Amino acid sequence: MLTTALVAAVTDSLIKRRSPSPRSPSKRPQETLSPSPLPPVGEELRVFLDDCAKKVRVPRDVMDRVFGILDEEGYTPEALGHRDLDQGKISRLTGLREGAVMSIHVHAEEWCKNNRAKKRQFSRR
Repeated sequence: MLTTALVAAVTDSLIKRRSPSPRSPSKRPQETLSPSPLPPVGEELRVFLDDCAKKVRVPRDVMDRVFGILDEEGYTPEALGHRDLDQGKISRLTGLREGAVMSIHVHAEEWCKNNRAKKRQFSRR
């Protein structure tokens, strides 16, 4: 009898944790539906460089300056990940060391590949 009561309590708890609250279904955060949504159109470079700042370990203020330069020049994450990217030019433009530019390039390739997969996934819905 005690085992039955425990199983019922655990099952009830799991059901409540998995289902949305009936009081406020519209207040569920977007992240629960999609853990990493696509960046808004026009903000891809900002979102990408914010992600880069964490992974490449470039200080935030430096990355903000880099964003301004690259945005003014019309660069996108796709351009930064392109196989023909002139990394030396990016280094000269931004003042970043060539190793940081290479890391950004590698990250851009992966970031764009992941976003293309997300776009395909969302287009199928």
